[in-house]
Amino acid sequence: MEDIWKKIPKEYAPLIVVACGLLFLIGAIRDWDWVLEGDGRIFNMAWVSNTFGRRVARILVGISGAVIMILGLLYFWLWNKHLPK
Repeated sequence: MEDIWKKIPKEYAPLIVVACGLLFLIGAIRDWDWVLEGDGRIFNMAWVSNTFGRRVARILVGISGAVIMILGLLYFWLWNKHLPK
């Protein structure tokens, strides 16, 4: 498994964060069950969905995904800005 991570150029590592954010954003838009339903513990998306409704849970997951994407892109930009060329 370590060999896979070593093959990824270091300047592209923050894009994995962007991909995770995009996955959650798409999951919220497409209303994927695995994104919105947990194991029933308190303070997870299943709890939010059961307490406030599925629409609120989808909005929260979408906003979280967008924030993760923005932070990943910012990290990518800052990381590449300081790398030697």
